[in-house]
Amino acid sequence: MRHEDLATCVSCGLCLNDCPTYRVLGDEADSPRGRIQLIRGLIAETAAPSTTTRDHLEACLVCRACETACPSLVPFGRIMEGAREVLREREDRTFAGSVGRAALDTVAHRGRLALFSRMTDLSRRLGLLRIARALGGRLAWAASLAPAREGRSFEGTDRPGADLALFAGCIMRESFGDTERATVRLLERQGDTVTTPEEQTCCGALHAHAGEGQRARELARYNVDAFAGSDAKIVVNAAGCGAHLKAYGELLADDPAWAERAKAFAARVRDVSGNASGRSLGRFCKRSRASRSSRSPTPSAAAAAPASTT
Repeated sequence: MRHEDLATCVSCGLCLNDCPTYRVLGDEADSPRGRIQLIRGLIAETAAPSTTTRDHLEACLVCRACETACPSLVPFGRIMEGAREVLREREDRTFAGSVGRAALDTVAHRGRLALFSRMTDLSRRLGLLRIARALGGRLAWAASLAPAREGRSFEGTDRPGADLALFAGCIMRESFGDTERATVRLLERQGDTVTTPEEQTCCGALHAHAGEGQRARELARYNVDAFAGSDAKIVVNAAGCGAHLKAYGELLADDPAWAERAKAFAARVRDVSGNASGRSLGRFCKRSRASRSSRSPTPSAAAAAPASTT
């Protein structure tokens, strides 16, 4: 937690209309400036936070919509992640907390995540997720978070001397394999050679948002090391991962051994839409539309088809 970050907020209130929790709950303590006031009180003491303070801070979505409206450029996402790290340090260990940490460890462990992805896909096919949603409560909430698996898992290739390096991520790699493969095809069609370093791991964004700062920094070091073999641009197709990868320089700024390496890594990160040429995107989208239209009847063909009778 950096005191200079907290000092940037002047409580002007221009962030209020952009904060989803404030707009829904209407409580000043659930607004960005209200939470900053709570965080100032949190770090001014060493005692465990009250239940009220913890609930207001945990209710934040860390969507960072407030940052786009802030004239003072308050780094609210970084502030909230630091605050939650303080919460984790001061709270008593509970069963719910242990379950949450186990879930985060699953995301960062490819073998466990692959097994979990296959299990949720099977549950979806058997209708178990639909039953869970019908039951309501936390079970329904958990079921709603399970992504539908998109083809087989993505297996990249580590190519020396490549032009671009793909950050495959964790959930993207296991649940959205078709999107990953389409990303590689798009980049290769514009003439680039794409490599996927095998040693990479989860970006750590979920860990940082949850207050598991130490684990988030550990994952960041793994990724900085995994992509250290070249100076190629690092392409990412998941916005959340990309935003966190670009913040590695700030995340490891207090680590003398890694600060400069993390800063250099962050400078290489690019969103796939910003790296692919407009010409290449146009050709790719045109072929995708042509492929879809070839599988469905044209309007004239549909009109000419005989009407079904009952």
